[in-house]
Amino acid sequence: MISTDKFYESFDRAGFLTEAVWKPSAGGPAQSSKVRFRSPTDSVLGGEVLATDYSIRYPAVKFVGLKRDEILTIKGFKYAVRESPASNLDGSVMDAKLTRQGPA
Repeated sequence: MISTDKFYESFDRAGFLTEAVWKPSAGGPAQSSKVRFRSPTDSVLGGEVLATDYSIRYPAVKFVGLKRDEILTIKGFKYAVRESPASNLDGSVMDAKLTRQGPA
């Protein structure tokens, strides 16, 4: 079985990861990590409106302490964490749902 670190290294080399930066609101230095950024767009209200559901998946050893309402910068935009990140797979990765705030 491949480790999470090796998997993310391979995913990064293939161009599937994006740099995310988090400056903890409680203080401390900014942290950066490569994440799997998703922004799928769905049709809602009978096709009348398009809605984008932003999220990231990242190694659990990164962004330790990330929680609801924290701000991440990804691809030049600020995103607020919509709800506390959830552990996924075997606990080695985390998923966080995001809300786009605007330009960084």
